Amino acid sequence: PNFVFILIDDLRYDLAHCTGNPKSVTPNIDRIARNGTIFSNAFVTISLCTPSRATFLTGQYGHCNGVYLNETRPELDPAIPTWPRLLQEAGYDTAFIGKWHQGKGNYPRKGFNHWVSFDGQGVYDNPIINIDGNIRQHEGYITDILNDQAMAWLRKDRTQPFCLYLCHKACHGPFKPAARHENLYEGVKFPHPPNCYDNYEGKPEWLKAWTARKNADFREGDGSGMDQVIRKQLQCLASVDEGVGRILNQLEREGLLENTVVAFAGDNGFYHGEHRLGDKRSAYEESIRIPLILSYPKMIKPGTKIEDMVLNTDLAPTMLDLAGVKAPDVMQG
Repeated sequence: PNFVFILIDDLRYDLAHCTGNPKSVTPNIDRIARNGTIFSNAFVTISLCTPSRATFLTGQYGHCNGVYLNETRPELDPAIPTWPRLLQEAGYDTAFIGKWHQGKGNYPRKGFNHWVSFDGQGVYDNPIINIDGNIRQHEGYITDILNDQAMAWLRKDRTQPFCLYLCHKACHGPFKPAARHENLYEGVKFPHPPNCYDNYEGKPEWLKAWTARKNADFREGDGSGMDQVIRKQLQCLASVDEGVGRILNQLEREGLLENTVVAFAGDNGFYHGEHRLGDKRSAYEESIRIPLILSYPKMIKPGTKIEDMVLNTDLAPTMLDLAGVKAPDVMQG
């Protein structure tokens, strides 16, 4: 099969319509779910961008692949096999497009025939992008640029099976939606979690100290801080959803949808005020639980849900198994 893996930044498990938010409008993400399955108990092993991405690639826990922090942004050891690199060695045409966020620099990494990336978090507007070693500033909105790059690569003539690894900057803060989506969800009220005003009775001291330092906007007044975060994330997600639709339509036009594994995931959870918290970085469920949706018509019955717990360690060996490539023993998923 071909592979399309779409990884979204800071997308909690229930932000899309199909995974639990009735007020979210995500028709194309929902289309993957209708055509395939939702893993309703999917989790990351470390709720941070850099470690999560390294684990998705390697099928290894952070203490084994050496990437377990964000702050120093450690480089993934190029000697560690990744599933796109093993597919490349098996004859696949591979591309990485988007946020790498491991190590410093936007230069191409091993395992990809085509490379489109930026340094660190990047920016939402007019980003500096490295395309196969050619570095220049691009005008426009980052999600649209990455979607355009993905479409251009998918349309190329090829005789090999392909693997597209697409990692969006959205929905990472500070949130900046495309201009056309700035008024989406205006006036929409979002339900607040019951524990968003928790008094912390019986809770550990670290939690009290951390919250007092970092997350005041989630526990003051009428909860408008929570509403604003949710609204901005959904506005950013709208551009992602448009790109998902373009990819699915292209695969369908070329008659490739039946033989393509399409996976959609978040790199970690994100608090919407639970435990009076924002951001991520702890092991409460809202921080470590992610959306994971997968379609592959040859094997997956449409519209199903898989309740078994799965981890981001499991993606790499699963993809290799579907391709008929033996996963190396160092993969722990």
